[in-house]
Amino acid sequence: VFMVDDSLLGLEILKEVAKISNSVMNLDNTLNQIIEVIRSKMHVDAIAIFLLDEASRQLRLKASSGARTNRADLVRLKVGQGITGWVAENKKSVAIVDTLQDPRSFHFKEIEEEKFRSMLSVPMLVNNACIGAVNVGTSESRVFSDSEISLLETISSQVSGCIRNALLYDQSQKLVKELTILYDVSLAVQTTINVEQGLWIILSGLTRGEAGGFNRVILFTVNEKTNELEGMMGLGPDSAEDAHRIWTSLGKIEGNLQQWIISETDEYWLSAFNAFARSLRFPIK
Repeated sequence: VFMVDDSLLGLEILKEVAKISNSVMNLDNTLNQIIEVIRSKMHVDAIAIFLLDEASRQLRLKASSGARTNRADLVRLKVGQGITGWVAENKKSVAIVDTLQDPRSFHFKEIEEEKFRSMLSVPMLVNNACIGAVNVGTSESRVFSDSEISLLETISSQVSGCIRNALLYDQSQKLVKELTILYDVSLAVQTTINVEQGLWIILSGLTRGEAGGFNRVILFTVNEKTNELEGMMGLGPDSAEDAHRIWTSLGKIEGNLQQWIISETDEYWLSAFNAFARSLRFPIK
């Protein structure tokens, strides 16, 4: 049975975690660096950080190490579901020697959780509100000591603070991108005398880089004579390769958006997706 009870080691881990938290603002980079420190210093085989999505009330795997994660997008738990969900719901830490014998266990085959025998899960709290959980696991049976539990709880508290700061930073960066695109689109529309080009500019803003985030957009107009919605134009990729090209180029536009969209108008107008969009007819009813 392996136990970490060296207070100097605990201080060393906390120092490294604090250094990472204060130097890296990107959430993914912050979490990935922190979990590697915890995994190596606490001598565990796997570590996972789950964050709570308030809208769906689900815990989603945000970062992990030591387990297969090619389908991490499928790893979601309802609050109260599984050991992790129980920890989030009750805001209490849980140390389990044999997860296979615990009735609360819920293993995800996508990340091979079943191969980790022992587990320590602690809640991530901000102002007594749970925002997620930190889990560590070992392949061999292990009794987690009080000092280990206390150490991971302290790390979790530190991580919770940096996550809050990183989320605020990400939100502010997204807002800056959105406002920049709105400004570019507004300026370009005001300076063009061609209605069609103006509409293309507006549509491009919706599919431009990370701020818009949409892959395709179709503009419909009302035909009052037939009482139908008719596709007027559509902006989007015709293939996976085209999608990558458009997404990359739209995300890197700097300077005059109007000139860029005018240069691309012919290509978009002749695209298969635009032809498809223009063929659409829907009764308004």
